[in-house]
Amino acid sequence: MSQLMIPQYRTKTFTQVWDNAPDFVSEFKASPFNLEGQKVNDDKLTLTYYLLYNRYGNSPMANKDENQFKFKLFGLIMQFGPAWETKLNIQAKIRSLGLEDNSEIYKGSKAIYNHAFNPETQPTTTDLEEINYVNDQNVTSYKKSKLEGLATLAEVLRDDVTSSYVDKFRKLFKQFVFPIPHAIYVEEEDEEIETWWNCRLGRKHIWRSNDNASNKRDFPANSSHFVYCSSYYHYPIHCLEVV
Repeated sequence: MSQLMIPQYRTKTFTQVWDNAPDFVSEFKASPFNLEGQKVNDDKLTLTYYLLYNRYGNSPMANKDENQFKFKLFGLIMQFGPAWETKLNIQAKIRSLGLEDNSEIYKGSKAIYNHAFNPETQPTTTDLEEINYVNDQNVTSYKKSKLEGLATLAEVLRDDVTSSYVDKFRKLFKQFVFPIPHAIYVEEEDEEIETWWNCRLGRKHIWRSNDNASNKRDFPANSSHFVYCSSYYHYPIHCLEVV
């Protein structure tokens, strides 16, 4: 496809800043936002790239300063990425519990009562720690019914924990986008323009042609002309015909 057919914006799109996941991951890991204790695993960083590519791949960034755009994006990964990764791991663990009769989802809490007549320590009434020696122990174990266990599983199982994470990056991209006009040079010796532009102007369409039919505009000899074209606005000058 000709580059003239691709919308051009005043700032770069996400894929123009990073066109592959390895560069994205390596650049984040080399940034000051890759803090100890706030790290995101490489596989989740790669997944973050593809999630952003999926949602914002062709969206132009809101910043004119590309470095500031990168720092804002990396800052959001540092801020929300670790919690998102933990939520993914929790949901994976919950889904792995299974529905069998011996599954963990049917196990209830356990209450343990100890009684010590001659503890090896000298506890006081203000102690909050457990004593090491006991004379007897009473344990009460609770078991959930199958329906209760399944209901608990359904309550903690989440359809999605990723959308809220990806939504955090929305403010980094322009919300109202208008492609900038293309400047097309048409020379007098061109017998026919090879690529026709079918562009929307309200409910009409503008076609551009270079033939010498009576209903078309002839090009002046020995001259070049600008033809401005965008997805929203057109200037019907020179070789543009409204049909």
